[in-house]
Amino acid sequence: MKKIIIITSFVILVILSSCSNKPEGVIFEGKSDNWSVSINYVREKSKYIGTPVIKYIGTDKVIKAEIDVINKNDKGPFNPSNTVDMMDYFKKDEDVHLVAKEEVSSYKDVRSVTIRWATEVQTFEEGFVLRR
Repeated sequence: MKKIIIITSFVILVILSSCSNKPEGVIFEGKSDNWSVSINYVREKSKYIGTPVIKYIGTDKVIKAEIDVINKNDKGPFNPSNTVDMMDYFKKDEDVHLVAKEEVSSYKDVRSVTIRWATEVQTFEEGFVLRR
């Protein structure tokens, strides 16, 4: 009887520990000369939902920014609606939470970010890799 209880307890422990191998949340971050980006991925059932946050760390007065998150199997930008038009200028070092969420089957698929932004006279584009 003791052997059955011990074996059953061991099996339950193995099952529970294998279920917890996937993290509940993962944060990816990246930085360039002008931008800092973080994406917080939270697990929902069998997928991860990411919330991008951008921060302008440059010196120009930026009025518009667009972010594309590039994943392993992408065939293009994940969501062209992730464009932020500011009524006023982006404030330096201010977190801007993007409305559009990103859905991926694995947080390990995240590769890089491309940001396009505009001042009153010029447009720019910068790409960089995100890391955990």
